[in-house]
Amino acid sequence: MRIALLGAGLTRNWGGWLATELVGELCGRIKDPEILRRLKLQRNFELVLAELRQEANRGADEQRRFGELEAAVLAAFGEMNTVLSTQRFEINSDPSHWLVNFFGEFDAIFSLNQDLLLELHYVPGKTDQEHRRWRTTTYPGLQVPFDWDDYLPHARLPIVLTESGDTFSATDVQPIYKLHGSVNWRTAGGTPILVIGGSKDATIRGSTLLSSYLDEFNRCLHAGQTKLMVIGYSFQDEHINGVIQRASDGAGLQTYLVNPAGLSIFDGPPEALIFAPKEVFKSLRLSGVLTRPFRDAFAGDHLAFNSIWRFLRP
Repeated sequence: MRIALLGAGLTRNWGGWLATELVGELCGRIKDPEILRRLKLQRNFELVLAELRQEANRGADEQRRFGELEAAVLAAFGEMNTVLSTQRFEINSDPSHWLVNFFGEFDAIFSLNQDLLLELHYVPGKTDQEHRRWRTTTYPGLQVPFDWDDYLPHARLPIVLTESGDTFSATDVQPIYKLHGSVNWRTAGGTPILVIGGSKDATIRGSTLLSSYLDEFNRCLHAGQTKLMVIGYSFQDEHINGVIQRASDGAGLQTYLVNPAGLSIFDGPPEALIFAPKEVFKSLRLSGVLTRPFRDAFAGDHLAFNSIWRFLRP
């Protein structure tokens, strides 16, 4: 199997925020001095959001702070998705360098992103004939409009996808699993299906849909002879790292990394006295590391393009 795992670094190629950049963006949206103090100190908006969520039941001020930061995060995502809807998805006019051909090579796509880049732009049925494999995409367990592929990005932007309970997908439909949900996903009762902040593993296990996604990620990586291409993920989520680590140790998972930071994403905190890379790093069976921008590989960087496709070939 060939599997893709996408992180915020992918969307950055079309102007999206990285998690580290969102801290600064949120400082411009927040008025409460206590929230600003914590953002400045921790420099991780998800940790601050998790703290405020835990404190929200203590009183009105705590509830207000949590609501203010959560609203600011969603507003930042809303603006980002609006900008993404105006971007040109394909980088190269040459069909041999189309992104739909590249993404269409994967048996399944898993994403940790809550933005709408793929929902807005990716239509695998529009690949050139040589690479055509999929009729369309599906987001398993969600109701997608039957004429979804005919919508332009600006028409897709306001659509809310509601949980259906049916995770079956046909063999000619490419599944996309957003492991942390999405800003436009809702349960049948209208509750957002979105994982932001701490205790991500527990939140996922509390959702039938997202827990089935994590189980499918585990199944695919343990299927044997699986190739995993990781694009723009910096290995900050231990529930994801654990699956990759176990599959590397027990099922011979091969991994190719696309990240400008290269192997430094596995380094411990700079203040640590002893160098100790993340546990998952010890298990990885690396089949390549691309530190050049992902976008460049499809814009004319032939060495980067060849490196990516060499990994994907049988």
